[in-house]
Amino acid sequence: MINVIVELQRYLKDNDWYAGKLDGKIGPQTLRGIDKLLTDRGLPTKWSRARKIVAAEQIIYKNKKYHPGIS
Repeated sequence: MINVIVELQRYLKDNDWYAGKLDGKIGPQTLRGIDKLLTDRGLPTKWSRARKIVAAEQIIYKNKKYHPGIS
């Protein structure tokens, strides 16, 4: 099973928004990376923590051309 938080961290790291470990934990560094991603996309950073994580995952899936629910 894929750890979605590790995938999020990997995406952030690949785009120079995160310099931490790929540990699968949403800590301060991961949240700062998410804020950088959202800012670069012109999206608000005042959303709740949960909304930021969901938005980041949606961006990643869209960029990877992954469409949930389509086989």
